[in-house]
Amino acid sequence: MRKKRSYEDSLERLCTRLDHQLNIKYKYNIHTKVMLLENEADFADVEYMDAVVKVIKKEKELGVLSEYDVSEELYEACKSKRPGAYQLLVKMVRKIENDNETTLTMLKTAAMAGSEASWEFLQYFAECCWDELDAAKTLNVYQFELEQGVEGARVKMGMVYDELLEDHMQAAHCYRLAFQEGDESAAYNLAFTYRYMKPQDLLLAEKWFEVSIKRDKYPHSLRELGELYVATDREQMGLLMIRQADQQIAKMLSEQ
Repeated sequence: MRKKRSYEDSLERLCTRLDHQLNIKYKYNIHTKVMLLENEADFADVEYMDAVVKVIKKEKELGVLSEYDVSEELYEACKSKRPGAYQLLVKMVRKIENDNETTLTMLKTAAMAGSEASWEFLQYFAECCWDELDAAKTLNVYQFELEQGVEGARVKMGMVYDELLEDHMQAAHCYRLAFQEGDESAAYNLAFTYRYMKPQDLLLAEKWFEVSIKRDKYPHSLRELGELYVATDREQMGLLMIRQADQQIAKMLSEQ
């Protein structure tokens, strides 16, 4: 029988969800807030969370209560089990999620209308969602990019399945499709997934690292294959591969 979640657990889960959505919203809109405060120069080369703290501080100085402040007050009210507080917190979570969905819809509409800047903003929005572990919105962006023919979108979808959702079989399916569609860099992602997923498939990992070396000439594939050889009692050949790969990687870095 499924154990009923306690009020405290439900509250923590709700607040975590709110924090993630607030961070997406603030991270994406931080430059807008800075411009509205007419202090953009003060925020050059500042880390995101430092910038958020500065923005919130300046909002307070202007008498504006930030959504972070509201969420903290609601959280404290919920911990005290004040009547109606939990329902208000739920409404706030839905509002922030709707705000982010609206931003996503707006960006997609602008991108389809031909706005080049919107494509950059859309990519940045996806990065914000990725950072906050929002796999659904991140996938939404990359699915849209795939539908619009953006190069590399299928691989990015695979990475979401791989790293955020830990659905390695679906990730492998995306990488394989991407490779079949002509993205030869997907061979490395496919090999890496087979190498490190649980349970591992070392035969397929070896096969796809070899494909990546031949087709994409990616030195990290050679290094990974060398490490795989070492791990499967082919140490001499594996160490040779690793040395060759390290030389290629060093040369590649020096040319950048």
